[in-house]
Amino acid sequence: MKIKRILSAVAALAVGAMLAVSASAAGTFTLKATGSDWSDATSPIKQDDTSVTVTWETAQASIVNPGYIAYDEEGDTAEISLYLVSMTVNGQYEIPVGRDLILPEVEGSAGLPNIWNDLGKADVVFEGDGCGLYGDGGSSITFKVDGTATNIESITYNFGEAPADEPTDEPTDEPTDEPTDEPSDDNAGTGASAGLALAAIALAGAAVVATKKNK
Repeated sequence: MKIKRILSAVAALAVGAMLAVSASAAGTFTLKATGSDWSDATSPIKQDDTSVTVTWETAQASIVNPGYIAYDEEGDTAEISLYLVSMTVNGQYEIPVGRDLILPEVEGSAGLPNIWNDLGKADVVFEGDGCGLYGDGGSSITFKVDGTATNIESITYNFGEAPADEPTDEPTDEPTDEPTDEPSDDNAGTGASAGLALAAIALAGAAVVATKKNK
């Protein structure tokens, strides 16, 4: 009996260890944004999230990265794909985005434009109604409301369905010319020739008849 109990306990420990390894291997995704003081505002993120919010402990006068998805188990094959409709800064200023955030990452698809790429260096990174994120060429990205630089306390990321691709206009076959009842020039010429031939035959026949009568 003791041996059976020991074996049962060992089996239970083995199962528990396997579950722990599986849970660890699954890993977690984290959405991060980086402030100008290099502090990260972070939030866990899942495939079925419709929105997540990151908040800095200290409000940022500017940021260097508006957001990206990180994965805590490097080399794992887990995947996530979300369509970012817009960002809401400080809980009230919405900025349209319209961009996919995808892991495994392909050509920066896991993150938004930042100070290290051309889109993030541009004068206008993202812009909404009276507000937006504006680059300065590669050192920071500033949030402005009606043209005035404003501290960033939090960013909410709003996810949704990507718009369907617009159907392209398919080329249509050019209509062919409708056949007309009018005879073509060729047909007319052929008919005229046939008519002349018949007339010649008729005249020849009449001449033969006249000759016979005269005899």
